[in-house]
Amino acid sequence: MKQVISSTNALRAVGNHQDAEQELKTNGLIGITNPLWNLPHINIYNTITPDFLHQVKKGVWEHIITWFKLLIRTQYGDVWLTTAYLTEFDTCFSLIPHFHGLKHFPYDISQLSQTTASEFASIMKILLACA
Repeated sequence: MKQVISSTNALRAVGNHQDAEQELKTNGLIGITNPLWNLPHINIYNTITPDFLHQVKKGVWEHIITWFKLLIRTQYGDVWLTTAYLTEFDTCFSLIPHFHGLKHFPYDISQLSQTTASEFASIMKILLACA
């Protein structure tokens, strides 16, 4: 592939555009240049940076909480037993003492419908101690 492109570029540099297009066509390629490639001082890869707030804090952490609850439900198939363990989990969260830098959750965290990223960060700080 690199050899075809370099030979095509060499043909274009000489001014032989028709042979360059024919060389690309015989190899199943089309000679289209992207205008974004030639913009000065622009790195196209910087436009596709990950969004840490939504991808990590909301995506991964929310998935871990959902996965943990699903793990409890599948491990203990009985509805009553699953509810008892999730209630005990919520109780552990509510019994965490007040400490600087930790958010206190007096209510059930397994029933939270809307959670912010900072709340997920606080839950992740406490999760291993309660699990």
